[in-house]
Amino acid sequence: MWGFKSLCASLVLSAIVFFAAMPSNSVKVLSQDVIGCGGFIKADVPLDLTQIKVKLLTSYGSVKYTSEPAPNGYYMIPVYEKGEYKIQIQPKSGWNFQPSNPVDLDLEACERNEDINFIFVGFQISGQVVSAGTEQGPSGITVALTSNNKELQTTETVEGKYSFNNVLAGHYVVRAQHPDYLFAKTEIAVDVKDNVVHVKDSPTIHGYSLSGSILNEGQPAKGISFIIKSDSNQKADIRGCTAGSPPHYDKPGALCYVTSDESGSFKFQSIPVGKYIIVPFHRGEKTIFDVTPSQLTVEIQHANQNIKQPFAVSGFGVHGEVRYSTKGKGINGAVVSVNGKEVAKTNSHGSYAIDAMKSGTYTLNVKAPSVYFEDVKVKIVPSEPQLPLIIPSRFDVCGKISLETKRTDISVSISEAETSKVVQQVAVNQDGIFCGEVRPGTYNIMPVMEKLSPSLTLTPASVKVTVADSPITSDLVRFSQFKATVSGEVRCLSLCGDLELILRSQTDSSIVSKQTVSSSLRSAAFVFEGILPGEYRISVGKLSWCWEDNSKSVVVTDADVSHVVLQQKGYRASVESSNTMTMHYTKQAVKEPKKNEKAKVVEQGELSIVKGANDVCLPSAGQYELSPSSCHVFEKSAYLFDTSSANTVIHVQAVRHKIILRLTSEEPSSDVLVKLRLGDDHTDLKMPPTTQVDGKHVSTMEREIDVSISTVKASVTSSHILFQQQTYEATVHPDECPAATLEMVGYKGVFVEGSIKPAITQLNIQLSNSNGKELAVQPTDKDGKYRFGPLPDNHVYVVTAEKPGYVLAKEDDNPYNFRAFKLAEVSVHVEETIGSNLPGVILSLSGNSYKSNNRTDENGHFSFIGLSPGRYYLKAILKEYEFSPASIEVEVEEGVTKEVKVIGKRVAYSCSGVVVNLNGKPVSQSVVIRAEGVQGEDCINTEESSQAEPSGYFRVRGLKPGCSYRFSLRILSVEEKSSYRISPENYLVEHTSLLISAISSTLTKIYVLCIYKPEKSFFFLMKDLFYQIQALSTQYNCGAIG
Repeated sequence: MWGFKSLCASLVLSAIVFFAAMPSNSVKVLSQDVIGCGGFIKADVPLDLTQIKVKLLTSYGSVKYTSEPAPNGYYMIPVYEKGEYKIQIQPKSGWNFQPSNPVDLDLEACERNEDINFIFVGFQISGQVVSAGTEQGPSGITVALTSNNKELQTTETVEGKYSFNNVLAGHYVVRAQHPDYLFAKTEIAVDVKDNVVHVKDSPTIHGYSLSGSILNEGQPAKGISFIIKSDSNQKADIRGCTAGSPPHYDKPGALCYVTSDESGSFKFQSIPVGKYIIVPFHRGEKTIFDVTPSQLTVEIQHANQNIKQPFAVSGFGVHGEVRYSTKGKGINGAVVSVNGKEVAKTNSHGSYAIDAMKSGTYTLNVKAPSVYFEDVKVKIVPSEPQLPLIIPSRFDVCGKISLETKRTDISVSISEAETSKVVQQVAVNQDGIFCGEVRPGTYNIMPVMEKLSPSLTLTPASVKVTVADSPITSDLVRFSQFKATVSGEVRCLSLCGDLELILRSQTDSSIVSKQTVSSSLRSAAFVFEGILPGEYRISVGKLSWCWEDNSKSVVVTDADVSHVVLQQKGYRASVESSNTMTMHYTKQAVKEPKKNEKAKVVEQGELSIVKGANDVCLPSAGQYELSPSSCHVFEKSAYLFDTSSANTVIHVQAVRHKIILRLTSEEPSSDVLVKLRLGDDHTDLKMPPTTQVDGKHVSTMEREIDVSISTVKASVTSSHILFQQQTYEATVHPDECPAATLEMVGYKGVFVEGSIKPAITQLNIQLSNSNGKELAVQPTDKDGKYRFGPLPDNHVYVVTAEKPGYVLAKEDDNPYNFRAFKLAEVSVHVEETIGSNLPGVILSLSGNSYKSNNRTDENGHFSFIGLSPGRYYLKAILKEYEFSPASIEVEVEEGVTKEVKVIGKRVAYSCSGVVVNLNGKPVSQSVVIRAEGVQGEDCINTEESSQAEPSGYFRVRGLKPGCSYRFSLRILSVEEKSSYRISPENYLVEHTSLLISAISSTLTKIYVLCIYKPEKSFFFLMKDLFYQIQALSTQYNCGAIG
């Protein structure tokens, strides 16, 4: 059977295939007309009707359509398929209407234009019972709504929340109560006026009880104090306890405490919601008893709480001290271990305490930074809680070796000062730090290098230190490296002034040192100190000068370096150019020329400049004039450069190109207007009058354009000349002169013009040729006039005028003039967001005791005529579309046409197909095709359906993009249900196979549902059908029974 099913699906081109056994009797044919069902939302108080929706539901409870009422309360729902439906109001939360449950929809009553009305019956009151200090509360609190001490409604809270429905305007009291809780506030006054009331004030529960118990070796422990603390609320109001701390408890933060009774139980009567710490405590004459756990964090959350696990007495506490010496300072932060287990850490005084100890002999070990201890064995008993003093046996001796380059072959020798005996050889880390571990005494510390280097000498050779009762830090013992001095001079063409000297490493070009020297002579001396051995380059940071050598190499070994010379050869000029060009430079004498005498040129020459950055060298100091030579127009014709201006960059930027606009026409003209488009800018130009050249009439204009323009576009108009193109375009070539030439060609045209009387503005006039082809549409101006042209003179032209709500008649003596007669109407035009007209849209207009539902024509238009003056509300409805605006208020005046435009956006799509028997004939109308949303956002539990037409055709509307649907057949007739079966029962259609195709066209993919009536056994029939299906598959049939 399954092999047959998969083969059938492939033969029918991925069609949805249903097999159902059905008799041959027929059912009533359904109409495809849309039925409109509507009514009013009625209320005695003003309501915001935008908060209300009315929904059409299928018999399965799925939403078929959602309508929003107009401001006057009228709503309308289109029904595209006859069937069993329900209608339900969905108001704003807390608004109550009757009927509130879904109402069976009578389609025949809808066809009789009978209204289905919903009546407002009251508001909702909602609120919260809270625990003190929070915005939440417990479940199970009884809350009553009363008026004049009379109880009207009662309810129980769920997580503290309560609500009452169908409450009319008035004054009420909300009262809360519970036998196990202490309330801080029980009653709240509430006034209901014209909306839902969310009660801001809340009945408040003070707190909840906390209880527990304690055992000592399995027996109840009496007299143990339990202290309650809070890190977040140190002023918590806790009831049923003694305020403050119990005797001998010296730690801060205690709010209050209770004491365990003979049964070992304790209880705090009322604690506000929050996190708390419970600390058990008991102190004797010498010993503090330890309780497990030593503290317990509990969280009170809107209910009484019992600590199920009892506390237990576990041991006693001891204490001791750790110092640098017997009478020395205490060591802070030392870690104390007992039998190898860390148990305590010393405070700032060196003191520590150990809890939960039992009698016995233990080994104590202490660890602290930079000091070292021997293990100590002690005997611990409850009567002697003080442990012996612990002091270090050894201390750290640390130092630092400062090197410019890191080395790994250096270590440090620590020897006794008196005997020179080496007690320790320690390594040096990558930061030059070293540390050794020694007992108190006097020592010599000396660096040791495995590989001696003549360029590396450390000073001093050794350091003597004395260790008493504290470690020696690296700040006290330091060694450093030899550094050299490098000196020389800078020789200048004129006075040197301030110069920056830079010393760089030749190894990695990093800057080792730099300095600024000043000189009023033609030379300047410099000195670099503290230079480590190595290879270096010295340069002058005077970028505005040119040098014979940009830098000089120096090598530092074990002596100072001197007599380094850097020689200037000229002055640098930096030129940044937008184009390749030749630039001429001249330098005039500084001396002012005499009258009628030209300035003397002392330097002149020519520079080749390329596009981009250029560095050139001028021979002497002074002011130069640099002149670009090019076909481009630059920002300046000449640029001044003074060698004394450091780091000046000459920016030479072409700013304009020259272009030519040339008009060639058959007719002379002096009124040609050109809209020149240069990037985002538009410039309106008027061409000069044409002159005759070689039998043509020519007009030429030159313009300069910005260098950023790459394309020149122009549109051309004239009162009597036509042009070959609507838009002319030319590409700008920056390196050519002119950069672009825009050629425009025109010829003679004719005009068609007329008017509307009386004048109607913005009435569209359609211009057509003699074959009826539309050529242009133009609205009339404020005087009702229009004018087409210039037009080609080889056509016959016809004009037509239409406006809904008007009668327009051509005048007898002039077919281009019209007489207009106005009707009272509302004219509606509906378009899709893509700009096309939208036909078949239901337009619902209501107001002034008037309501009418009509559909737009193929052009997306409909006019409501014969309307009386007043206020109306318009709503557009079409399955699978959303409209903007959703609802429109229209003020209608006598004799005035109101133009309304509505934009529709498609938000859903259709799936079309056909249902046939295996013999290829259509099925009866007792079959419904259901599409149930099963996957995708906002798709679950949605349903669309369609009943097959007599031809077997069906169309399931309202399918959302991104959703997956399960298609299935449903047999309506009770008799047919009992005698037939369907296989498969449903078919899952992923959105990728259904809606992507449907977006292009609802008929892109054909879905064939095949129905058969088995007369033999099921499996035998499958075998017989195999060859018949194969033969008929190209006709989209599953086969026929022979």
